[in-house]
Amino acid sequence: MKRQGNKLQIVGYIKAPLLSQVGRIELGISLSDGSKLNIPVELGPSSHYKSHERTASFYEFDFDLPIDVVESYQFYLKLNERNHLLVGYMEDDVIFKKYLESKFVLLGSKVISYEKKPMKIKVMETKHVPLNSKEVTTGKKISNRQKELISKKGMNSLLKFKAVQKWIHPFLKKQKKSGCIMIGKAC
Repeated sequence: MKRQGNKLQIVGYIKAPLLSQVGRIELGISLSDGSKLNIPVELGPSSHYKSHERTASFYEFDFDLPIDVVESYQFYLKLNERNHLLVGYMEDDVIFKKYLESKFVLLGSKVISYEKKPMKIKVMETKHVPLNSKEVTTGKKISNRQKELISKKGMNSLLKFKAVQKWIHPFLKKQKKSGCIMIGKAC
């Protein structure tokens, strides 16, 4: 899962015991207005774990969700005409800071939140983000909370990097506009 412009690209697979024993499999998303999106899935190469023969049935998917619109996306799996809510699992290379156990990502005036069980992704304005059952009025509070989590995990070098990044960002932005990015030399 990663950001691509004003979209969130989600690439993954559906893994469950005995998927090869069920009939038709569909991945779907319920939107906040009650409408539904069908996501195409296909049997993928992950089904051939260390073998040329299929060892399991893993259904892969690749789709984009818009993140410039406030919306709630509830994921479900349709097996043999019955809907089942999904439990999501994310690898470490996603936009959510798994190592901090943070389920929020700030993207300008929007916040993306993630719930694992049942799997749900929400795009919200920063003024309306629930955090620990309290109403957060700005993205600044989420940012401060993530700094606290970084500190608790002993990742002080990351905090120092963020401080240096804030200081150097205007300089790099000015250099980028002029088309000249040479550190330490005049252009």
